[in-house]
Amino acid sequence: AADPSATPETAVLAAKLANSQGHPDEALRIARAAWQRWPGSQGVALALVDVLQQARRDDEALKFLEPCIRQWPALAHLYRLRAQSEERLGRKVPARRSMAKYYELTGALSTAVEQLRQARDLSTDFYTQSELDAQIHDLRQRLDTERQLLKRFKRSN
Repeated sequence: AADPSATPETAVLAAKLANSQGHPDEALRIARAAWQRWPGSQGVALALVDVLQQARRDDEALKFLEPCIRQWPALAHLYRLRAQSEERLGRKVPARRSMAKYYELTGALSTAVEQLRQARDLSTDFYTQSELDAQIHDLRQRLDTERQLLKRFKRSN
């Protein structure tokens, strides 16, 4: 039989298979070993987060996600995964901020603004509210700029 850890792809499949067969500890062992072997693999990183989240180890998932987000700041999916763990841990404001970043990176700026508004409404901290107000302002400006560019483009065609 082929070695399931011969490539990042086979390791990811082995971890997913172990998890789907009700062996979360084995899935976690495989995913962690794969991460040690291929620390630059997005697929392995996503598989490890998936295994951690399915095992409801959201604190560990969040700790793992932070360096991944630093390594791949434009990978929108990481922010959605972070939001899921934050939400399950009852961290409503950070969860909305993470979803806002996800939507921003996927180009859904108006939805990102809505997530930030929700975060602002949930926050009772003045400093956090001020940060959120600034982010909302910046995204609205980007949204307005994009709308103006789209109008000009439509007129020129």
